[in-house]
Amino acid sequence: MERSWMMKFKLDENNKCLIATPVKHLELVSSFLEENKKCFLIDEKANKNDILNNFLNEPKLKYLFVNPNAQGYKLDSEILSKINLKGINTCSTGTNHIDLDYCNKQKILVKSLKRDFDLINNLPSTSELAFCLMQSLFRKTIICHNQVVENADWNYTNVMGNQISGKTIGCLGYGRLGKIFCEQLRGFSVKIKVCEKRDIPIPSEYEKCSINDLFCKCDAVAIHIHSCLENMNLINKQFLQSTKKGFILINTSRGDLCDEDAIAELIKSNHLGGYGTDVLKTEFADIKTSPIYKLAIEKKYNIIITPHVGGMTYEGQSKAFLYALKKFNI
Repeated sequence: MERSWMMKFKLDENNKCLIATPVKHLELVSSFLEENKKCFLIDEKANKNDILNNFLNEPKLKYLFVNPNAQGYKLDSEILSKINLKGINTCSTGTNHIDLDYCNKQKILVKSLKRDFDLINNLPSTSELAFCLMQSLFRKTIICHNQVVENADWNYTNVMGNQISGKTIGCLGYGRLGKIFCEQLRGFSVKIKVCEKRDIPIPSEYEKCSINDLFCKCDAVAIHIHSCLENMNLINKQFLQSTKKGFILINTSRGDLCDEDAIAELIKSNHLGGYGTDVLKTEFADIKTSPIYKLAIEKKYNIIITPHVGGMTYEGQSKAFLYALKKFNI
């Protein structure tokens, strides 16, 4: 668990930070780093070996600045035990790309955006992507595209989809992203069901329901819950088999929330109508081993995979990165 989240990291010439994620495409962030360049070392495409080499070659490095969307590996004991690290500053609300147990034991302070509500409540990018994926899957956009560009096939009868008007759309989790997602559904003439285990107010125009009802009665469900031990493989074969034929699932949260083998199996059997995901279980290891990836590259199924770009808009990234970087006391 994140400790002392209100504290700022202290940076100076003797306590520097390695930026191990892309930042140079963000003009305001680049300007901030240039103004404080004595405190930062930038290695935008750093892997585990690069991080190790940077810390060995520059003993004044004491901190890491990361972002899971571009990481592709986990900050675990394999790398953390080999470097002299005081803290990790991650520009994300999720922290499953970091071994928090090891950091706590070794007193490595980890800071995230999880509690920075003034910032994250005004970042709709991930919810917008979830809505985009849902619409695209209902209309089989990816299958339409592949049919045209690969076969010059203009026959629409093979790729007809469905409108969302009149559908029942479910939202799993009514935190900040779930709330935004539901707001975006307004005006599309849909019935909205919400599953939220916390005792928090739900607008009267939404129907609060159990997770069983969510999957049994909805035409599509978007996942907006956190990754934790309790939620691991929460979306399993039992839930997925109980859905309506043609059911669409959207995951912009974390890959470990879903049983990817079950999803792939039920898509191949034509029970599931589509899967749109911004995350994969194996994204911090090898995406090619994911059953979703293996199915998607056949290009005949209604699957859309985006490379963890939910929060990666120019507007969202600029705000979030600057906010996170200002947690350093320079």
